[in-house]
Amino acid sequence: MITKHTLSASLALVLALLAPALPVQSAPDDWEKETALVSRQDTETVVRRHGSDEILYKNPDPQLAIEWGMAIARNTIVLAGKYVMADRIDVPRDGVTHIIDQGAEISPKPETTFTSPSPGFRSSNGMLYPFGTGIYNQKNNVRVLVFGTMKTKGFPVMFDGRNEKGDCGIQGGMIMALGKTDEPSDM
Repeated sequence: MITKHTLSASLALVLALLAPALPVQSAPDDWEKETALVSRQDTETVVRRHGSDEILYKNPDPQLAIEWGMAIARNTIVLAGKYVMADRIDVPRDGVTHIIDQGAEISPKPETTFTSPSPGFRSSNGMLYPFGTGIYNQKNNVRVLVFGTMKTKGFPVMFDGRNEKGDCGIQGGMIMALGKTDEPSDM
């Protein structure tokens, strides 16, 4: 069980690490209102505001709960627990910070792999090859911090700005992965 002290210490560490590198996104007193906590509760994944026990959203599919949290809050923290998903997490909007806490493990259901972004990678022979990704981003100024475990065949996190102009297509952003990436043992 995550205690209030452990959560506060984890948040303080993350904020201390990020403070010099990121532009100020909200007032210091506002961060609690702008933070959604995602956790497992029995067979469902629930979303709450920091400091509140009120459940704002719940779903048996963790992917949908995590995406919902990112849609309503600037900061989304996936707390310790096992999150087995039917598909990848798609970042829904610009300017969010998505944190996978230490002790959180994200993996696909045994019978599936995460959806491949289209069109896939083009090889030197001109063929397109699909690949899987756990967290997929096409938005600007997104930060993904992985302290937990991502299990996927392919890329744990992908920022994909491919476009017709041939430039990156994404402005700003950061990926910091201090956790573990692993291929699921049943795949």
